Formats: sequence, C-alpha cells, structure tokens
Amino acid sequence: MASEHGNGANPGPGGTSGPSSNIHTTALERELAQLERINSTISRLISTIRTTHTNIDSMNESSNNTHILLDQWIRILSQTNFTHEIINDGWNGETADVEGLAELEKSLLEELASLEDENGALRRKIDEKEKERQETESKQEEIATRRRRELGLLRTTKRPRI
Repeated sequence: MASEHGNGANPGPGGTSGPSSNIHTTALERELAQLERINSTISRLISTIRTTHTNIDSMNESSNNTHILLDQWIRILSQTNFTHEIINDGWNGETADVEGLAELEKSLLEELASLEDENGALRRKIDEKEKERQETESKQEEIATRRRRELGLLRTTKRPRI
C-alpha cells in the first residue's frame, strides 16, 4: 500500500518546513538566550538584595549591641569616677560630679541622636535603591513582554494544545 503523504517527507510539527521555519527557530533560540541572560541578571540582583538585607540586619544588631555596651560603659565610668573621687583629696563634691555626669550624658545623647540620624539616612538610601531596582525590573519585564509580542511568542488568547 502506498503512503498517503507522497515521498515520505514530513513537514514537521509546525506544518511547515524550509527556510522560514529555520528563521523562526533561530529567532526563538535568540529570544531564549536573551531571556536566560535576563533571568540570570535578575537572580543575581535578588541575591544582592538578600545579602544587603542580611547586612542591614547585622548592622542594626551591631547598633543595638553598641547601645547596650555604651550604657554599660557609662555605668563603669560612673563607678570608676566615684571611686577615684573618694580616694582623691581634690574632690569637689557631689554637685561637680552631677554636673560632669550631666554633661557626659548630654554629649552621649547628642552622639546617639547623630548616629540615629545617620542610620535613618542610610535606611532612606537603601529604600531609594530598592525602589530604583524595582522600577528597573519592571521596565525590563515590559521590554521583554514587548519583545515577545514583536516576535509572536506571547499568546494573547489560550489555544488548546493538541
């Protein structure tokens, strides 16, 4: 019995063969390579953001630990000064001590406020960078979608697969 398809040539799964099929396949392969590069870039960006988040958490924990150590250091200095002044003949009395401690506390509070302001500025910078990253990612996705539409790779309606 003779074959219904003639000389046995199979047009392929797309129903076409020849140069136009090869061009389409080449375009698809190029688009796939571009998408893989974009995915790789986005993966590295996400990894960097996660690392940044971890570093910020570490910095925040260090800041909290510094605050605790500063409080302990103030207590140690207070006890040291008290002991030194008891032994020292030139001690000027409790009033001078209180004034000195008040000045120390004031300067430490000013330093703490300055560090907190700096921390806030860094946080705002990080938030701005994150916003820029999200905008860039969104633009890249729009470009990729537009490119898929141009190449005919983006389906606008779902067709049943056979």
